[in-house]
Amino acid sequence: MSGSKKVSLLFIGTELTNGTIQESHGRYMAPRLEEAGFKVRSMIILPDGMEAVEDLKREAALSNLVIVTGGLGPTSDDLTREIVAEACGCELRFHQELWEEIVTRFENISGSANKNQAYLPEGFSAIPNKRGSAPGLDGKIGGTPVYVLPG
Repeated sequence: MSGSKKVSLLFIGTELTNGTIQESHGRYMAPRLEEAGFKVRSMIILPDGMEAVEDLKREAALSNLVIVTGGLGPTSDDLTREIVAEACGCELRFHQELWEEIVTRFENISGSANKNQAYLPEGFSAIPNKRGSAPGLDGKIGGTPVYVLPG
């Protein structure tokens, strides 16, 4: 695997680690990433929580690409934005235009929990989400591209 492009997949959600739901993204993504020339270095399932910071930093250092799913929603345990910001050593910044897009698409959305979805780590861009309210994240940690997608 030393000469190939390596990708790490991190799946975040306590509902995955406690068995409430089964992780299925890896099964879908791995063959497609292989077709694109990547070798899957790791697939890691982590509970919600800031403990994932060290895992994300390690995987970004060891891989050419990191894809993270989960933890972008409005609930209090959705901390993936904070995890990414901590891993890259940057601040979370509120994006008014992103909040306005979310409110326009979902007329009944309000409150600080939903507003959290309009915060992005500095240097990251929003990835539009046509199915839900939480946008994905696109940026780099230590020079490694990182894509964070809703679960």
